[in-house]
Amino acid sequence: MPTLVAVGMVTYLKRPGSQAQVSLFTTTLRSDQALVQRVIDHVISHLDGDLGVPRLAAFAGVSERHLSRLFVEHVGRTPSRLVRDARLEAASQLLTGTPEPLAAIARRCGFASAESLRRAFVAWAGVSPSQFRSGRAGFGGIVGDMDR
Repeated sequence: MPTLVAVGMVTYLKRPGSQAQVSLFTTTLRSDQALVQRVIDHVISHLDGDLGVPRLAAFAGVSERHLSRLFVEHVGRTPSRLVRDARLEAASQLLTGTPEPLAAIARRCGFASAESLRRAFVAWAGVSPSQFRSGRAGFGGIVGDMDR
């Protein structure tokens, strides 16, 4: 129940403009496999924590290899990929929904620094966090990017 409330508080029913209308938190993450769902709920609730595969496997009470197999089978991606995507989606929501500085968003979403968030975000979204925040996503190559 707390996870459902948290998901409702951090996801849009309809996202603005150029943002994808499908949310990792409300669609891709659902699974019939109870153990996988429990791990996913833990990830969503602890984005700023240690979410390495060894820690997640220990949380689930299974081997790292078994957890990875279950994730690929039921979610279509590895646990590491799911953690990265969940952190980046949460960051994208905070970028557009709050005035928080990039360093604070990075900490809340489990990144070691604003620079590590910026690098991961560019690889994931194709634009820097500041471009994404200002609604310039898709216009790339803007000089004077505040995140650099």
